[in-house]
Amino acid sequence: MKKNFLIVAATVSAVLFNAKDVNAQNFSEAVAYRSAPAEFYTAVNLLTSDHADKLMAPVEVNTRALKNFRRDYKNAVNEDWTSLVSGGSKAEGGYVCRFTLNDVTERAFYDNKGNWKFTIAGYADEKLAGEIHSIVKSTYYDYAITYVHEVDFPDGSKVYLVQVRDKDSYKIVRVSDGQLELVEDYKANM
Repeated sequence: MKKNFLIVAATVSAVLFNAKDVNAQNFSEAVAYRSAPAEFYTAVNLLTSDHADKLMAPVEVNTRALKNFRRDYKNAVNEDWTSLVSGGSKAEGGYVCRFTLNDVTERAFYDNKGNWKFTIAGYADEKLAGEIHSIVKSTYYDYAITYVHEVDFPDGSKVYLVQVRDKDSYKIVRVSDGQLELVEDYKANM
């Protein structure tokens, strides 16, 4: 269950940050054949649909979500809160806050009761932790790291979704608990 959760969370992160050269439709299809928690599958479908702009709208934010956000991200700037619609109901969807912290764009997700679910940060190779960089480069040493999504969970665990590219292809790999796993493999558009 945790593995599926991490796969879907990492996939959602790539969709949310519009990773370079990655087609969101491919991510949605990749998730479709995996057994995954419904809330994340729904999030991927909503955010990759042609009607995503109608499904996310500015909203009056749950006070608990605001309190938790302000406690956890004291130095955040450019807050932009949105309501997520799930199953046609705002009450089921929760909230997401897009913000900047230390020159990194992040999104914090909260359930409809204001409880923090996870945060996704997107950044370039230069900000990637040395240990994670080494794990990726030990296998993909001829590839350039083009973008990183870091997913933080309430239990303190982190998952890194790293996009690597060479002249013929690009891949999405996941690093979790010191383990590297290929998630997606694409041929480069020439």
